[in-house]
Amino acid sequence: MSYASALKAIRQYWDEKAQIYIGGRTKEGWFKEVDEIVLGFINVGSESLVLDVGLGVFATYLVEAKQSMVVGLDVSKRLLCIAKDGIKGADASNRLFLILGSADFLPLRDACFDGATSMLTIHHLPPPRIQESFKEIQRVLKKGGRFILAEDWAYEPKNEFQRIVLELRRLLMLTETEEYHQEYREYVAMLENAGLRVVDVQFRPRPVLLSRFEHLTNERTHKLLRRARQFDERDQLVDTTIISSIK
Repeated sequence: MSYASALKAIRQYWDEKAQIYIGGRTKEGWFKEVDEIVLGFINVGSESLVLDVGLGVFATYLVEAKQSMVVGLDVSKRLLCIAKDGIKGADASNRLFLILGSADFLPLRDACFDGATSMLTIHHLPPPRIQESFKEIQRVLKKGGRFILAEDWAYEPKNEFQRIVLELRRLLMLTETEEYHQEYREYVAMLENAGLRVVDVQFRPRPVLLSRFEHLTNERTHKLLRRARQFDERDQLVDTTIISSIK
């Protein structure tokens, strides 16, 4: 599949799944915790210009919590519309600017942003395009500007349950070509290769739904699911990874 075809498939996928994703994102408490951590790291204010790549609803949180001017970029027209509809008040609406586009080719000038964020988005691009995206984000950041990356399935397993579900996730990736999760050290290496200095990496626990793997039919998956279900529900946790970097 060519990259143009892959990008078209990503756009179509998110146009179809946008409302379901936003509904789940606003209901699950762990999302809010990650949002609060990233808002604390980004270190911007009312005079700042911030880029949110793959916006979802986080761009609206930036506007409301930081009073910043925010440019939200996404490949999905549907997600852009949801973000526009979700902003409250004329002043906040005037602070949010929406662009249809991809992270690996930003239609933005050099060194114009005070900060940038990407929330559970970048894994939808193939690894070479992830690297290009980080280079583009570095290009549009001002010197000293921060880029905060939050990603799932990038953790180093700390226990048996995390090892089991990480293997399940990798098996799932073999059938879902729209996701390319990387181990967090690979993200760190790509960020630094793009000219960004990584200053902090944090891991925050969140629940995982084992039902998302039930449609996989191979025997290895069934065996792993049986083992995973032996753990108490309170221990069925994985980590969201938050990487803070500076230009």
